[in-house]
Amino acid sequence: MIKFLTLNIILAIYISFNVYKYILPNIASYISIPITLVMVESFLILRIIQYQFNVEIPASLLSISYHIMGITFILFMVFIVVNILTLLHVPNKTAIKTPYIIIIATAIIYIYGYINSINPIIKEYTVYTDKNIPKDLKIVLIADMHVDKTTSLKRLNMYVDKINSIDADFAIFAGDIIDTDVKDMTKERVAVLRTINMPIYTALGNHDYYAGIKDLVVPTLEGSDLIMLVDEVATLDNLSVNIIGREIDIPFSISQVESKINRDNLTKLVKDIDESYLSIVIDHIPSDESIESAKNNNIDLLLSGHTHAGQVFPINLIVKYMYQNGYGIKEYDNTTQIVTSGIYLWGLRLRIGSKAEIVVINVKKKGDNSK
Repeated sequence: MIKFLTLNIILAIYISFNVYKYILPNIASYISIPITLVMVESFLILRIIQYQFNVEIPASLLSISYHIMGITFILFMVFIVVNILTLLHVPNKTAIKTPYIIIIATAIIYIYGYINSINPIIKEYTVYTDKNIPKDLKIVLIADMHVDKTTSLKRLNMYVDKINSIDADFAIFAGDIIDTDVKDMTKERVAVLRTINMPIYTALGNHDYYAGIKDLVVPTLEGSDLIMLVDEVATLDNLSVNIIGREIDIPFSISQVESKINRDNLTKLVKDIDESYLSIVIDHIPSDESIESAKNNNIDLLLSGHTHAGQVFPINLIVKYMYQNGYGIKEYDNTTQIVTSGIYLWGLRLRIGSKAEIVVINVKKKGDNSK
C-alpha cells in the first residue's frame, strides 16, 4: 500500500507540474500546483475520507472524482508525448499553440473513451459441443457491472433492454455486480434487475466480496432473482446443463479483506455431476489455476470477467501478458474459455483500446454445422 501511495503521489506531482508548465503558466506555481494536485488526487482523498473516517460521500462528488481521474489519466499520457517531443526538440509546426493542442487532444480522447464506456456492444461467439444437449443453446454472458451509488436507473434499464432483446435460454453474470458497498444495490436497482426475462446464474467477483463480505452480498443479490452459486452446482435438466459457480479467489488483500479465501477444489464440486451434460464454470478471475482445474475436469465452458480487457491503453496491452487469456475466446483441450471485457468498468469512466460488451454464446451440437 505504501508503494502504491508513493507512486500515486509522484504521478500526481508530475501531472500537476506539467499543468502549470503548459496550461496555466500565468498562474503562480504555488497556487496552481497545489490546487491541481488536490484535484488529481480527489478520488483517493474521497476514498480515504469514506473508509478511514466513515463519512458518506455524495454520489455527485464521487462521480466528479471518477471523471477527474479519467481526465488525469489522459493528461498523463499526453504530457508524456509532449515531454518526449520537447526533449527531442521537435518543433510545433501547427498554427495551434501547445496548451490548446493539449486541451483539445484531451477533450477528444476523453469524449471517445467515455462514449465507449457507456455503450456496450453485443459480442457473439459460437462454440460446438458433443454433449447431449436437447437443442442449440443461446447464453448471455456479462460481468463487471460495478453497481455503485453513481449507477443510474436509466443505465440499468438500458442494460436490461439489451439483455432481454437477445432472447437467450439463460444468463451468466461472471461477478462484480456490486462495486464497493452492498447498500448501493437499492430496492430500485433490484427492481430493474428483476425485469430480466431469463434465469440468471452468478458467482462472486472480488468487488462483490469487498462490498460487504459474502454473508451480506449473497442474500442481497439473490433478492434480485439471481441464483448465486458459491462453490455450488445448479443443474438444468431441461437443457442438460450443469453450471458451477466458484468461490472468488482474491489475488491480493484490500483493507481488512483476507488475501486468500478457502474455496473448494473443482474436482470435489463436479464429482457427482452428469458428465453427459454441458458443464459451465463461472470463475470471475481468469487465473492459471482456474484454467488448469477446468481442463483437468473436462469442463466445456469456463466463463470469466475481471480484466476489463485492460480498459484503457496501454493497460490493455499489459493484460495480454498478465493472463493466458486476458480477453476473448481460447480453447484448451476440451475446454473453451471466454473472458468478457465487461458491461461497465471501475474507476475512470473511459474505455480506450477496449469496448464495453454483452456477450452472446451460441452453443451448437457438433454435426449440426461444420466447424
